[in-house]
Amino acid sequence: MVIALVTLGKPFVDIPGLVDGPAHAVRSIDTKLFDGFDRPNYWYAPWTNSLGNIALFVPLAAGLYARTKSFLLAVGASCAASVGIEITQYAFALGYTDIDDLFFNTIGGVLGAGLLVVIPRREHPGLMRLTAVLLSLLLAGMTVLGLRYHL
Repeated sequence: MVIALVTLGKPFVDIPGLVDGPAHAVRSIDTKLFDGFDRPNYWYAPWTNSLGNIALFVPLAAGLYARTKSFLLAVGASCAASVGIEITQYAFALGYTDIDDLFFNTIGGVLGAGLLVVIPRREHPGLMRLTAVLLSLLLAGMTVLGLRYHL
């Protein structure tokens, strides 16, 4: 639910320096990998976009892996969810359809499921709580950074 709100709800949200809602009410396709780093509006924009896309899918894949014990299923579902989001963004003009998003979302899926593969099972609940805290801090930091450099 959070992933859908964050990715598909951008046209309806305006956070100065971080999310320009009306700018996301577009229909476009970007198939060039990493081109967001070429000429960003803000120096931190490609980094927040990349890290944000990774961070969004870490808990999804970790949760799927914890439930199914299948690394491939968790990563595949993360990739499929990302493809679905990108198609929806294009179809309904809800944001930029970007290959970078698919790439970084899938990396988040690999990291989320991969962490649970290598960490002993008894540690999974603590890791899930830690992930939630770290992602909350990352989102708060991105918001503060966006507000600071916009004002």
